[in-house]
Amino acid sequence: FGFHPGINDYKGVRMMRTNKNALAFEVYSLRTDSWKMIEAIPPWLKCTWQHHKGTFFDGVSYHIIEKGPIFSIVSFDSGSEAFEEFIAPDAICRPFALCIDVFKEQICLLFRYYSCAEEDMAKNDLWVLEEKRWKQMYPFIYPLDSYGTIGISIGNELLMERRDFIKGVGDLCLC
Repeated sequence: FGFHPGINDYKGVRMMRTNKNALAFEVYSLRTDSWKMIEAIPPWLKCTWQHHKGTFFDGVSYHIIEKGPIFSIVSFDSGSEAFEEFIAPDAICRPFALCIDVFKEQICLLFRYYSCAEEDMAKNDLWVLEEKRWKQMYPFIYPLDSYGTIGISIGNELLMERRDFIKGVGDLCLC
């Protein structure tokens, strides 16, 4: 759910599978207080896939999906009602260390997989979507101490959660 500045309306996007396993998309408009079924679903989206995380930015909904070994970002513009697919960088190979968010007014992917060259440190790789291509940016390096990635703050800082499993507490950290 989010605001689409091009049409001055709040929109929500709903993805679902029918009882006959058909894929269906609907868009909700706050201005008209109604749902609209999206008829034009691209063939590449009609295959079997698993949905992971998503975000909404500038009137467009972005979702991470997994189709076999391939990760993609599917976008849906609630103004033009058009879908688009962006294949994720090859380095992205598992969903549980992957986060999608907005960084400096661009859609970004954060991925924690590779260990860091620095002792007792971990690394989150950052890619931003520029002109329909992924551009790798600088990594975020942080202490290897039960941290989990939450996303990006409004001030473009990495939001991390540090968990203490023994004490059963967690801390929110900005990196």
